[in-house]
Amino acid sequence: MAPTPFPFPFPFSLPIVFLCLCLCPLLLPLSPAHACAAPHLYSHRHPHAHAWLAARLHSHNVASLSSARWSTVGRFPPTSPSPSLSHLLSDWLHQHSKSPRHLSITPMERPLFKSQESPLFFASFAIQSLKHGDPLLDLPLDSCLSDVSEVISSLQDAPWEVRLASKLLHERVKGRGSMWAPYIQALPEFVFMPLFFTDLELNNTQDVLVQEEVLRLRRFIESSYKALSPEEAAGSKFTEFAWAMAVVYSSACEIALEKSLRRVLVPFSTSCLEPNSKVSAVYANGSIRLEAIQDIPANNFLFMEYDHSNISDLFIFRGIVDRRQSTVHLFGGLSDLVDWYMATYGALNNNKYLTLRVAQNSNDAFASQHKPSRTGVEQSIDETFYLELDGIINPRILGILGSLFYAREILVRDVGNENVDIAEMNNMVGTEWKVVANAMAEAFMQSSSLYCEAIKKMDEKFSSSAFFALSAVKERIHGLVSTSTTAEEDKAFLAAAAWDGFGGLGLSESGCRSCRWQIEEMSFNDYLAVLYRLHRKNILQRSFSQLSCLDAAKNMTVSNSVDDSTDQFVSWMEGNGFSISEKLAIRHLKAGDGKLVRGVVVLKDIRRGETLCNLPLSMGLFDNETVVAGEVDSWDRAAARLLREKAKGNSSAWESYINILPHNLTVPILLEDHELHEVQWWPVLRELVQVRKSIRESFFLLSVDDLAGADFEQYRWAAMMVHSRAFTLPVIADEHYAPYVMMPYMDMINHHYHYQADWISQPIWGGKLEIIARRDIKKDEELFASFGPRSNDNLFLYYGFVLDGNPFDVAGIFDSYEDAVRWFLNTWTTNCKHSMDPGTLASCKRLQWEQQWELAKYASENVAGRGASLNREWWHLVNVWADLGYQYIPFQPGPTVYFSGVTDPSLIALFESVANSTLQLNQSVGSTTFRESLTASATGLNSNQSSNVHMGSFFKCMKSHIAELATRPLVSGHPCWDLFLKVYGASESSTRSLLVGKISVGLRCLEVLSLFPTTIEEDRVLIRDSSGKQTVSEILQLTRQYRYLKKLMLQEVVNKLIY
Repeated sequence: MAPTPFPFPFPFSLPIVFLCLCLCPLLLPLSPAHACAAPHLYSHRHPHAHAWLAARLHSHNVASLSSARWSTVGRFPPTSPSPSLSHLLSDWLHQHSKSPRHLSITPMERPLFKSQESPLFFASFAIQSLKHGDPLLDLPLDSCLSDVSEVISSLQDAPWEVRLASKLLHERVKGRGSMWAPYIQALPEFVFMPLFFTDLELNNTQDVLVQEEVLRLRRFIESSYKALSPEEAAGSKFTEFAWAMAVVYSSACEIALEKSLRRVLVPFSTSCLEPNSKVSAVYANGSIRLEAIQDIPANNFLFMEYDHSNISDLFIFRGIVDRRQSTVHLFGGLSDLVDWYMATYGALNNNKYLTLRVAQNSNDAFASQHKPSRTGVEQSIDETFYLELDGIINPRILGILGSLFYAREILVRDVGNENVDIAEMNNMVGTEWKVVANAMAEAFMQSSSLYCEAIKKMDEKFSSSAFFALSAVKERIHGLVSTSTTAEEDKAFLAAAAWDGFGGLGLSESGCRSCRWQIEEMSFNDYLAVLYRLHRKNILQRSFSQLSCLDAAKNMTVSNSVDDSTDQFVSWMEGNGFSISEKLAIRHLKAGDGKLVRGVVVLKDIRRGETLCNLPLSMGLFDNETVVAGEVDSWDRAAARLLREKAKGNSSAWESYINILPHNLTVPILLEDHELHEVQWWPVLRELVQVRKSIRESFFLLSVDDLAGADFEQYRWAAMMVHSRAFTLPVIADEHYAPYVMMPYMDMINHHYHYQADWISQPIWGGKLEIIARRDIKKDEELFASFGPRSNDNLFLYYGFVLDGNPFDVAGIFDSYEDAVRWFLNTWTTNCKHSMDPGTLASCKRLQWEQQWELAKYASENVAGRGASLNREWWHLVNVWADLGYQYIPFQPGPTVYFSGVTDPSLIALFESVANSTLQLNQSVGSTTFRESLTASATGLNSNQSSNVHMGSFFKCMKSHIAELATRPLVSGHPCWDLFLKVYGASESSTRSLLVGKISVGLRCLEVLSLFPTTIEEDRVLIRDSSGKQTVSEILQLTRQYRYLKKLMLQEVVNKLIY
């Protein structure tokens, strides 16, 4: 059976999804004479390449392009992949192969991410079952583009990447006249690799070494293009040259011949969609042979192995993250190690030159004992500063760090702590140090593990220094993993990315539309970056855990008690112009979940229109100072202002107000890392991770003075205070509004959609904010106001509570309308069942989707003109919103369901349109048609018969088969098909397509519910059993309540169809 072209990851696994076009096979580590392996050294790291550039450019500076510009270059527009082109390439490979070809090539479509097109690309698959070792292709070496053959004579001494890119561009200019024309036409129009990341995407790697390496690579490409003549560059523009270099980096394969190295581009398309590799390539007898490295079933896609020495190079040059690769860089090189050591521990005797000399001597001692690499070619020193999984560390790092600590001991012993003449120190180190350095190198070469027992076996003379070295390594690892997100948050982010676009935060969005995480959208580059940083953290953390013999890193603690000084607060308000009705009082109230919250209660009956209080706008606390610098959001500035006021103590005008603010908040931002998966609803989980990340980033962007010396825990408290309690009010001169204004007393009134109080700002008449009763209020009622039409997503994330029966709750059930059409066709049709191989299947499905999308798009956009049959429930919900005071709600149509089981009418219209046209499409196929079978089923049925019983039976059946829906369409032969026909036949013929649309929404909700790791009933039991008990935290209890209500809303869509 042919595999599903794009098995999209389930949201609660951690898939490694490789979506790249890798046009050159790289191998498992084989013997040097036979391996077509990853290049052992990239030219931008070698002095020879820089000398070549210097000679060509004559010391002229090359202006560097910005990251924003780089993110748009590298797009080279070859012919769009098509079935005919894939056949041409397959035929070309067949003609050049010495042995029968056991593979074929097909155009495929990438899964969608936000703000990104879905380009087609080529992938190879096996046309028959293969055994381990079976050949797939046998190409003469001359059939591969090379950096040696037919290269322009003036480029003989150029870096190999430049030679190969020039060759590729010259062949491309020949068009059909090139012997490699089918291969060149099949190259990707865009290569997914960090070279073309935006600043934000590059920062998402959370790896400074990767970011610096990418910048060096960009400068090298820019300089190389500038160094070429128009003839050498084949008349290409810079964007075309950058594209060619990207193809070379992502595809080059290196062959070690007897006297030279040759880099080639093998004309083979491999789709890296899975972490397991199935194909390798070897060089023998003048040919490159592709062979299976495991048993491969027919029609399975083919994948390649990559043998880069560390995860960074694999990611930078191939755009791939492979969980089997387990080597990470601790330092970018010797200078990076020395700089870090001096920044962390100080220079030896406060002398940078001496520190560098000691490290260099130690490095030389290791180099003298270093064995040649497998290719017999000099290895880059920078490639040796690595750490491997389970605590395997390159002994060079331990030796250099140990040498630095040993040198410090010598200086203290022989020189003392006083500064001495530099010549005397150099002489002392020089006479003793070379012997010591070689002895230490020999000792450390015997132990390359972080395990403490291995260090204890070392020469007693060096064991103390070795332990210091281990401590330094631990400090370095701790610094590398202490990034803006934790590993658990990254896992949650990836889980949410699988469902990127599933709904939003509701009708009102978030209260921070300008915040970074609100405007970020997930691109495929972001996805790669998160995959990379998570894998890197996992390796580092596992190594960190091996250092059990060292003191564990101390966790940050915070002490920030807040007194509940209600009486002082009331007195403070009276002295600052606040006018509060005697009918109101601040009290601690028991919320629906049993916990105590502060709120305002009514002591006497209140009439509608009665003024409840007047609050002076001048007492609003907001960021009206200019000391904060750096690129931070408005709420970060407001949080910093709150901390500065808090630090003033009794000299602050807001002391009594700040003292009454709660310290312990029940918000999901405070969930433990291992509890993040409890959220379960992917859009909110993704935003939660982004908010946590943003808070950490902002803390480091703000200065110590900005924060009044507050630590991270105190800053996080202030940030949560601001976002959960602040308002947008006209507190600036000339009635200008400021965001994130903390208004005392106003924030004591809790939110509810059935609110009784309205607030009206009156800056012209005395600068007051007036709160009035919008209806009669009875004694002992809690006073509520409205924060706006907030969904439970928004309330849960930023305010720390949820509301049962919230009429503004919402859930997106598709990424987009386009995605909804694809889902409908996969669910209800088998028009591509004749397509047996992956290529034909993909082409058929895409053609079918394109035909249906235009019709469906028109229907969804013109839904406003439809009759009451489609809009009745929708307008009832709109009227509910209006009755609650929101006649002009900020609504955007989408593939969404709402409170009380209401579906966005545009989604139903979309499905109705596709259902209509699908009936005609099925008739044109020629088999037993959908319409004919439905008509036959309806014969003899009473048209007035209620379909509720049939509908209930149908959905009960579908619930037991919902896991199969993605692979088993709902057509004749499906176990629930006959039950569906009964429902369909009992309905009016004029509304049957509409019925199919509504059923489709119900099926989708049922499918989404099946993807949650816990059921509605399981959540109900969890909530009940922990209610009022201390078995789980309040935050975790709230999280379970939130996801439970979300599931109930999805289930309500199904219930409305049944009952």
